[in-house]
Amino acid sequence: VLDLSANQMINLPGAINNLKAIRELVLDDNYLNQLPI
Repeated sequence: VLDLSANQMINLPGAINNLKAIRELVLDDNYLNQLPI
């Protein structure tokens, strides 16, 4: 069961931004750039 409290909903945009930042760092590597992420 996915429990989304009000606090988690508020923090969701920040979590998405963190994932995007990590993805950009990973994509800097030519080898990992070939992975479907």
